Amino acid sequence: MAWWLGTGPTSGVIQNTPGFTHGFVAPAASGARDTFQRFRAWYRMYVGDAEGWDVDYAPGNPTYGNYSFRWGNVDTRNFHTEQVRLGLVPNNASGSRSIQKTNGAIWLAHIWDGRIIPTFGLREDFHYTKFQNPTRFTPDNWDFDYEYMNQWQAGDWQKRDGSTEQRGVVVRPFHRIEAIDRLASGGSRVTSFAANVLRRLSLHYNTSDSFKAAAPAQNVFGEWLGDPSGTGKDYGFSVNLWDNKLALRVNKYETRQLNSRNGASAVFAREIWRIDFSNTNFALQQEAASWITEQAAARGQTLTAAQLDAELARVMGIPARDLNTINELFPA
Repeated sequence: MAWWLGTGPTSGVIQNTPGFTHGFVAPAASGARDTFQRFRAWYRMYVGDAEGWDVDYAPGNPTYGNYSFRWGNVDTRNFHTEQVRLGLVPNNASGSRSIQKTNGAIWLAHIWDGRIIPTFGLREDFHYTKFQNPTRFTPDNWDFDYEYMNQWQAGDWQKRDGSTEQRGVVVRPFHRIEAIDRLASGGSRVTSFAANVLRRLSLHYNTSDSFKAAAPAQNVFGEWLGDPSGTGKDYGFSVNLWDNKLALRVNKYETRQLNSRNGASAVFAREIWRIDFSNTNFALQQEAASWITEQAAARGQTLTAAQLDAELARVMGIPARDLNTINELFPA
C-alpha cells in the first residue's frame, strides 16, 4: 500500500494582445479615450465618373499619410473638407495575469497477493486572475496609452477553485493460482495456452471527473459561465501473452463535457454576438438604435440614454450592451 502527497508547482501566465486597424483620425477628433468609435471608418468605394452608372476602374491601394477628407450629405449637398491622417490606429486590447496552484494525493494498494489493485486520486486547483486596466488611447488617438494600460486593475484577484477525483481498480482473478500455474507450465498445448490467458487476464474499471480552473467568461446573455468540467468512465479487459510479445486490450470509454469554451458552440456564440452587437455594418443593436432614434425624432422626441436602452431591450428581446466595451466578452 502506498500514499503520495504533494503540492504541484505554481505556474503563472501573462498575456497581452493589442490590436490595430486601418483608419483615419482628424486632429479635432473627440470622444471618450476608451473607444475607437470616434474614428472608425465605414468605407464606400466610388470608382467611376459622372457619365452613367458604370464602374470604370478598381480602387487603388491606400497609402498612409495626410489627406483632405471630403464628407457630407449627398441629399442636401452640404459637404465639408477637413485634414485627416490615414494609417494604423489602435483598435482594442486585452491583458491578464494568471496564477495556478495545485495540491494532490494518490493512494495505491496491492490486495490479495496482487490480485486486486485499487487506486484513488484527489487533486485541488486554485486559479487566480487579474486583468489589466481597460483600453485607453493617447490624446491624439494614434496609439495606446501604455502608461495607463500596463497596470493591473485595483482590487482583489478573481479566484476560481475546484477539486477532481479519480477512482479505479484492476482485478487479476487468476493471478498466482497454483492450479492455473501448473496447467500453464505442464499441460497440453491447448490447456497451457488457455491457462496462460487466464492467469494474465486483467479486468479494469475507472471513473473520474475533471475540472479546469479558467479565467472568468460570460455567455451571449452576459451570464457568468461555470468552469469547464467533465466526467469519464472506462472499463474493459487486457491480456499479455508470450512474455509480453502480444498485448490485447479492449476498453470502452464514456465522457461528458460541461461548460466547454471550445469547439463549435464557441464559434456559434461569437457569430451570434457579432450579429447582435459588434459587427459595424449590420449589428442588430446598431440598426435598432437607428430605427428607434429616427422614429422618436419623427415624433419630436429626443430619447435619453436610459430610454434608448429600454427601447432596445424591448425591440431586440435582449439587454442592450455598451458598444465601447463589447469586445471584452468575445475578442476577435
